[in-house]
Amino acid sequence: MKLFELRVAIELAKAGPRAAESFKFLRKAVGLEPAGLAELLDLPEEFVGYWEKGEWPVDPRAHAVLCSLVLAKFEQKPSSLDCLAVLREPRKLARKVRVTLIDALGHAAKTLQFGSAARSAPATA
Repeated sequence: MKLFELRVAIELAKAGPRAAESFKFLRKAVGLEPAGLAELLDLPEEFVGYWEKGEWPVDPRAHAVLCSLVLAKFEQKPSSLDCLAVLREPRKLARKVRVTLIDALGHAAKTLQFGSAARSAPATA
């Protein structure tokens, strides 16, 4: 996609018109086929076709997801697609999870441990 087209897609995503043509343009800007978008949204592929042809009004939730994907592509943050994939097929967490929080200066400020046995030491903060 050319830079000009991406800029147009960004402006459409920010303005939020839920027209059939803009929905199709946004989908193409992200580089998704109708089947791929339908899979991400957990919908039948026909729904995307109905929205793009103007047979049905565009679902506001689907439009919001698509707009956020366009903006994430512009900001070069592909993690949005990763998050959607995890929502569809969640990964199983380990029994114990350790999280280290870092303050603004980059120093480890707190370490939290979840999944401790009930009789062991509580989570530290």
